[in-house]
This record gives sequence, structure tokens and C-alpha cells, in this order.
Amino acid sequence: MRVSRVAESYWHQAENINANQAGLLPVAVIPGLSHAQFASGDATKFVKKHDLKPEITEKEAHQAVAAEMVRFMSGALAGEQVFPNDQTVKEMEPFITLMEMEGSNFMKPPCNDDNIINAESPTCIKGSPWMNQYAVPMMNQGEYRNKQIKLVNNDNFHPAK
Repeated sequence: MRVSRVAESYWHQAENINANQAGLLPVAVIPGLSHAQFASGDATKFVKKHDLKPEITEKEAHQAVAAEMVRFMSGALAGEQVFPNDQTVKEMEPFITLMEMEGSNFMKPPCNDDNIINAESPTCIKGSPWMNQYAVPMMNQGEYRNKQIKLVNNDNFHPAK
């Protein structure tokens, strides 16, 4: 299980939601837990070879998973919102920032208008925010002879044909 997949789930279930959905579908990050530890017993050779190496014991992993499940189920049965714990928010923040800045299509699909410039829409990604906030300013650090010249970027995602 990739941490980027967890970040994608966190974004769709905790951040990119309607206000009335807040706290209904929490995602929990348990530091040191490997994917195989979510189950019990001996992992297959394939899983052992490709899974992250655990940093906590199987007993600690099961206790942590059980605690998060109890926290969620108790809140749900009481009709309460169950928000991601502080550790999850802290662990997911850099991944969410990176995925938003690149304009990850795992978060929203590209707008892909037939026009040269995609329309702004809350349901799709027009272009990469990183281009406007970082790449273009880095490329535009020199001085132009004509002081009226200014480099402006309008990044847009389009399919390559």
C-alpha cells in the first residue's frame, strides 16, 4: 500500500468533501505500520518482499488499528463526527500539498476543455499550480531590456494527441 494512495483517500474523504460529510469517512495513519500488519499471521513471500518494513510489532499494530476502529465506531454509533487524528493530519499535509501543487489527476481530473485555456471549475484541475507559483517565477528572474515586458503563465492541462 502506497502512502500516496492513503493521501489520495485522505483528501477525498477528509478534505475535498461537502461540509455535511465532515467527519463521516476518516482516514487514519499509524506510523510504523506496514500493510501486512493490518492482517494477522505470516505474510506471503511476495508481500514480505514488496511491503514496507514495519517499525512496530504486530501486537502494537493490531492495538493501534483496533483503537482507531473503536474511535470511529463509537463516534458513528453516537451520531458524532469523527475527524482524523492529529498524527494523520500532520503525516498527510506534505503529500496533499505536493499532489495539489502538481495538479494530480488522482485528486481531480484535468479539465481538458476543447479551448486553449481551460475554464476554472471546482470539479476539475485547470493546470498545475506549481507552474504559476514556482516554475515561472524561477524562469523570470532576469531583467528585460524593455521594462514593459512581463512573462505571464496560464498553465492548462490538455491530452496529447
